[in-house]
Amino acid sequence: MSKQTTILLVEDSKLCVHAMKNVIEHKASTPVNLLHAQTMQNALSTLKDSAGNIDLILLDLGLPDTSSDEESFTKIKSAAPNTPIVVLTGRHDHDFANHIVMDGAQDYVNKDEVSANPKLLINAIDFALSRHRNQEKVVEKLQQKEQVISWMSGQYSGTA
Repeated sequence: MSKQTTILLVEDSKLCVHAMKNVIEHKASTPVNLLHAQTMQNALSTLKDSAGNIDLILLDLGLPDTSSDEESFTKIKSAAPNTPIVVLTGRHDHDFANHIVMDGAQDYVNKDEVSANPKLLINAIDFALSRHRNQEKVVEKLQQKEQVISWMSGQYSGTA
């Protein structure tokens, strides 16, 4: 049996929430516990209360209680720096999409395209989770390498 994936959907549009829930519940490759936050304040509270148990964040950038798309992303990234974020937006701007991915988003998905191709959202979720797991493995290997180097140089203290 597959592990349940907990996803926080940060979206203010009830219509989009309904559509995204429908796609995720019917097309997801693993069982999903879908949480919803309608505002940034709700999202930050949910992240705080979850104690790191959220596996992925689907983030709409245009929220009623943030002043810009960048602010929305920055606040979520700061609150959950080790949680993969897939940006969900209606904004058609390749340069901005590239910028937000370079700033740490795992993916950038246009809501209009999800309507036409629901599998796009499922793939973005699956690939973001896979990339994140791979990144964690790389970081772990680098830490092990640093420990070996410090041990070989006589500087290893034995504490991690």
